[in-house]
Amino acid sequence: MVISIQPTIPFFEGNGYDTWSIKMRTLFISEDLWELVDKGYVEEEIPRDAMRDVRKNDAKALFFIQQAITESIFPQISKATKSKEAWDTLQTKYQSTSLVAAQDGDGSQTDIPVMDDSVYEAAAKGDIEVLKKIPESEFHAQLSPKHNTILHIASEFGKLECVNWILDLPSSSSLLQRPNLNEDTPLHLAAKEGHLEVVEALINAAREPTLDIETGPGPHKVMLRMENKGKDTALHEAV
Repeated sequence: MVISIQPTIPFFEGNGYDTWSIKMRTLFISEDLWELVDKGYVEEEIPRDAMRDVRKNDAKALFFIQQAITESIFPQISKATKSKEAWDTLQTKYQSTSLVAAQDGDGSQTDIPVMDDSVYEAAAKGDIEVLKKIPESEFHAQLSPKHNTILHIASEFGKLECVNWILDLPSSSSLLQRPNLNEDTPLHLAAKEGHLEVVEALINAAREPTLDIETGPGPHKVMLRMENKGKDTALHEAV
């Protein structure tokens, strides 16, 4: 007997749109609905035999959005007949900014472009072909509102092949220990979600070929000792 588990829908009351939208985007990706919400569809371009399923999935995505907002917000999307229309309406009204602030080493703030939706989706799905089209500099520049890098996201979703591909990039070493707003490294997120193969790949990537007593602890040991805002190491997150 197969038991269907209904996903928990994040709730939006008018504040914290950026965080809510990230959670909703993850929900849509897990339900294979994000492309409909993000890109929409043109009925004339859909094969006739597939139209019923497309409409059904889009209605499901629209229902998720409707269930995720308060009654006071609902009138703003009540006339929307497609999920993209409702999603875009909320984004236009509530998205606080197109930039996130990243703290520089001297404590100053630098505005950095928010990660493009297509990049987030590619990292979450482990779509290497899409990521190959991105300049390597963007792997550091593009951040989610939580300051997650592409490596953070691929690690969190357990996309081992994608993680290994990113780790082969020449500048990947600086991504390994990079914290997000919660001071979680990619290792924290992989450990928290129980993706043991990804954890192993991240640790191995940080290992030095040789290490003697004069050099001190290697990068992998430093990474294992790094704590997030909750004072948890990646090992704590895995427990």
